Amino acid sequence: MPPTPENTPAAVGSSSVSISFILPYPASVVSVTLQYNHLNDNDLVGVGLGDMFTAPHLFDAPLAALTMTAHSLAGFKTPDLPTSEDGWQDFVAEAVAAIKAVEADASSLPPGATVDIMTGAAAQGLFINGVSADEIPDLKDLLPAFLRPDGDVEAREANQGETEGKAVTGRDLDDKLAPQPQDAQPEQASEVPDHDFDKDFENKINNPWKVDAGHQVVAGANKQLNEFHVASRWLDADVIAVKGDTVYLDAISQVNVMGIGDIVSGQVATLPSQAMNVAEIVTKSSHSGEAATGPAGLPSNSATVRLEASVTQINWAHQYNFTTDNDVAAITISGSNTYFGLGGNTEFNEAFLTQIGFNYDLIMVGGNLFDVTMLTQTNVLLDVNWIDGAETADVGDNLQYNLARIETTGVDTHVGMGAHFNEALDKFGSGAKEITDAVAHDALFAGTDLLRVLYIDGDFTTVNVVQQTNILGDVDQVRIMQSAVEGAAAAAANTNAAVSVVAGSNAQVNIATVRDLGLDSIVMTGGNSYSDALIYQAGLIDMDAMPDGVEMATGITALANEAVAFLSDDMLSTHVTAATHDAISATETYTDTAGQSDIMQTVLA
Repeated sequence: MPPTPENTPAAVGSSSVSISFILPYPASVVSVTLQYNHLNDNDLVGVGLGDMFTAPHLFDAPLAALTMTAHSLAGFKTPDLPTSEDGWQDFVAEAVAAIKAVEADASSLPPGATVDIMTGAAAQGLFINGVSADEIPDLKDLLPAFLRPDGDVEAREANQGETEGKAVTGRDLDDKLAPQPQDAQPEQASEVPDHDFDKDFENKINNPWKVDAGHQVVAGANKQLNEFHVASRWLDADVIAVKGDTVYLDAISQVNVMGIGDIVSGQVATLPSQAMNVAEIVTKSSHSGEAATGPAGLPSNSATVRLEASVTQINWAHQYNFTTDNDVAAITISGSNTYFGLGGNTEFNEAFLTQIGFNYDLIMVGGNLFDVTMLTQTNVLLDVNWIDGAETADVGDNLQYNLARIETTGVDTHVGMGAHFNEALDKFGSGAKEITDAVAHDALFAGTDLLRVLYIDGDFTTVNVVQQTNILGDVDQVRIMQSAVEGAAAAAANTNAAVSVVAGSNAQVNIATVRDLGLDSIVMTGGNSYSDALIYQAGLIDMDAMPDGVEMATGITALANEAVAFLSDDMLSTHVTAATHDAISATETYTDTAGQSDIMQTVLA
């Protein structure tokens, strides 16, 4: 804790009255947030896969190549986190140099890449993929169709709501589970009748074992989210006088790189995907309307607090998601309704910060003033699929979405350093503890009765750095066999049950917001002054991302014969015996290369 400030006598007062004022000392704050998720969910489902499919690990190299392309497209590299307080001057110098070096050199860009750059005053406002816009699009409207809430979901939520607020006791459950006369089973039964589980659950709760009509394989539909928000009202003043240099820098770099290419039943077929960079830098006055007017006179009293240190406010966040969901599946349809969940993974990182400090009438800085915000967002996706035997296949329809906002409340007006302010800074540098009368009676403080003054002997540094990265490899090889079991196709036809595969429909989202809630200020600089803003947005969609030399084998007949060979005669009947169940289990292969206990799907938070 800083020492209690000394009582400061009134700058102006009668000889018979002594008034003392105590001001709070400002504090420093450092927040470092590191959030990492790493998931390998490469599923192998079926028999005889080795000779007919490409090994999932062979797709690591193409994903790494796309990642390197994204790094090459980045607008700037954020300097490393300093190891001590003295390192922030070097950090700011590197940041300024990195921003100045940003330029659009089309000759060095990969084929098909686009880059849009807005700098200085031109970077003020909202931009979507380099184009000025009026409003931020709603993320829900951009999600892949498979990931959007549908009517079924809303209906299920409504049904769940009917049971809210109703307590269920142990006696209630005992009564429901107690044997009833109508539950008696016949002494002998020639076959096992179908059971209607929906009737058991009625409309009270969801049936956890219910499978929608049809045969669905979900090998994509992965979600990655990084979200960071900071709202700060830390330290500000109506007038700021800086002995050294002032640097104000707001910079945003956004990159989307997507490699897609799908083969469905031997034909190229890919639904359109979206890659969107949304960035906004906005500065607005702290006065909602007309400026409030007070007494016209100059301050009659003043209070000064002197801090023999630097004031530092640092928010440093690094959020990273990495997933490989490279699924290999040879699936034989043997019932009327089936569901295979091979994808549907979710990774997310979230952080929300609120920081509140103090305001003064005058801040005097003996060192430098640095105010730097740098946001970098990157999405990398490899979505290449080979699908065979499905009646419908959802491939493509991916979303890459970057949203970055820097919102500043408080307009700073830069003016030259007045001689009396410079003299006051020199006196503070020599150890003075009170503001000079010349500064206290400056016309800038007209209407202020008590002048509250803070002197910082070191630097006044504010730095916000947010780095967000999503990397996803979703390469699926899925082959559906519908005729391996006699009557399966007819059963599916009777229920209008189509065989569908969802291999795309991935969503990668980065959201970063920095809100600086301050005051409209007059800023005087004794040294050099630098102010800049940058929005850099880049994108690349490779529509022909099929790795060279990699393709799914074409042994459909061999696979069908091999699958049928494992089926005994009783598997073709209308019910499954215990012996049949054991025979099926002996032929199943489920392998997860990451060694997770959850074979088919993993959720990280």
